[in-house]
Amino acid sequence: MATIQELQTRLDEKTFDPSALNDEQRAAVNIAFEQGALKGYKNVEEVERERTIGSKIIASQKEKRNQPFTTATQGIVGSEGVTRSDLELVGDVTAAGYVYMKDMPKIRQGLLLNPSGGFGIDKLQAAATDFNKWEKALQKLPMFKGARILNRTGRAIGKVMDGF
Repeated sequence: MATIQELQTRLDEKTFDPSALNDEQRAAVNIAFEQGALKGYKNVEEVERERTIGSKIIASQKEKRNQPFTTATQGIVGSEGVTRSDLELVGDVTAAGYVYMKDMPKIRQGLLLNPSGGFGIDKLQAAATDFNKWEKALQKLPMFKGARILNRTGRAIGKVMDGF
């Protein structure tokens, strides 16, 4: 164990780590505090409390450094501030709106030429036709050892796509 002077220096420099002490050392340091040989604290528990508070402060500072945008907007925009998921949502909505705005002339032209036809139905019918072709192609595969392995797969794909 260190001398009283070394312990006092560590206490003054805030480098004393009470968690590294065993029970005998802890009792000896507590006695040194009670007798006045070590100054600055009442006992080892007070040193531990101070270190715990300091570690929480350091952790909150690191968290603020790691999430600067959330910290900067905390209390201004909601209680939590703007988080990464909020920014992702804004990006998704903006990208979807941009694509829609870029296709606006095509959509307008399609609705002007055939107002009762609707928009987007042809894409669904085209997809169903494509899947019907794949289903028939998979069902026509040759037999392997008396079992048509992909025959059922083709039928399953067709049934799934017919549900959409």
